[in-house]
Amino acid sequence: MLFYDAVEYSTLLHYQEGVWQLVSEATPYVFSDLDWLEDTGWAVGAKGQIWQHQNGVWQPVDSPTRAKLEAVNMVGAEEGWAVGQDGTVLHYIQGVWQLANSPTTKYLLGLDMLNKNEGWAVGGDPNSGVMIHYTNGAWREADSTTVAILEDIDMVSGNEGWAVGWYTILHYKDGIWFDESPELSIRQRLGQIEMFDETEGWIMGEEVVLRYHNGSWIEVTLPQEYLPLGAMDVLSPEDVWFIGGKGMVHYKDGQWKLFDKPLTGFGSLILMLNENEGWAADGSGILHYTNEQ
Repeated sequence: MLFYDAVEYSTLLHYQEGVWQLVSEATPYVFSDLDWLEDTGWAVGAKGQIWQHQNGVWQPVDSPTRAKLEAVNMVGAEEGWAVGQDGTVLHYIQGVWQLANSPTTKYLLGLDMLNKNEGWAVGGDPNSGVMIHYTNGAWREADSTTVAILEDIDMVSGNEGWAVGWYTILHYKDGIWFDESPELSIRQRLGQIEMFDETEGWIMGEEVVLRYHNGSWIEVTLPQEYLPLGAMDVLSPEDVWFIGGKGMVHYKDGQWKLFDKPLTGFGSLILMLNENEGWAADGSGILHYTNEQ
């Protein structure tokens, strides 16, 4: 995700049966990330806020921190993790969110849990990036071979994964992180990566989109009026959603579509549960609504 911290309100939309519907507008809670497992959704955000969605309703959940939370990833109905400001790491276990030991005080922005026994988180501060690795029941700082702030990570397997950040693309293969940034010459802040599998994936920056295909990252041409971009979710290599400067953008089978009653790109996030249902939020403080395609 692209990192913003001056947000005070969120607008929440729900996508179902081809229509984006307004759920709430300019609410005093701010979502930074969403995750969904079976029939339960989770959201985290400013001031340590945690929300749970069950039976069609979002409800606040007790949080052990006031630190801003940037990412959440559930590994089961009864277990999950969240990370955020000042190296904060939370662990959800036995129905309660608890503070966990963290090996860093740097801001953590991205999180990907492979399973309940292994996961990664990335982030940084103005001076250097940071990457932490969860194995054998503990989080430990890992060598990421970069000084850049890292904003997102997506692991394809225990032996392969990718991380992106400020002018940086890292590739993890067989226990080693390699910097692939010089080959691409991308001098932009890259905020999100989603790998569909080991052969297909997408990267989003504010002004650039890259697609991984046939072993290479290639820049994708999209209409300039859609920029800047603030969020992305990949359903398949040919089905990708974005939130851009002018609204919701859908890429499907090589075609681009702009939804003209938008959220904006600033401080936004999107999570598609399937091709017929999804959620999106932004933190611009501007009131938005949409009720038609």
